[in-house]
Amino acid sequence: LKQELVKAQSQGDDKSSKAQENSLNAVLSAEIKKLSREKAALETNLQASIKSFKARSVQAETECDRLRAHVSQLNAQLSDERRRSERARKAGEEALIAAKYRREETQASLDRK
Repeated sequence: LKQELVKAQSQGDDKSSKAQENSLNAVLSAEIKKLSREKAALETNLQASIKSFKARSVQAETECDRLRAHVSQLNAQLSDERRRSERARKAGEEALIAAKYRREETQASLDRK
């Protein structure tokens, strides 16, 4: 259309050039309206995506906080288990030493008799 408008203007046909200009303006106006609607739809979708992303981000942070708390709890339980295990190991060693001592004492007592 633009080429036709330029051609008509160069030929000096005012009526034809005016009609073509009006036609071109109508096409451009329709295209501008179409692009404006597309832009509005894209902006709406973008806002919805941003809102969704923010909601998911908050959920992810909440889940991370929950997992951190759970890991801390598990670490505390592990530390408690290690302490109990160490105490049990020491108690076992002490029991073995005591049993060996009692056996030696018993043997010594039997030897004296």
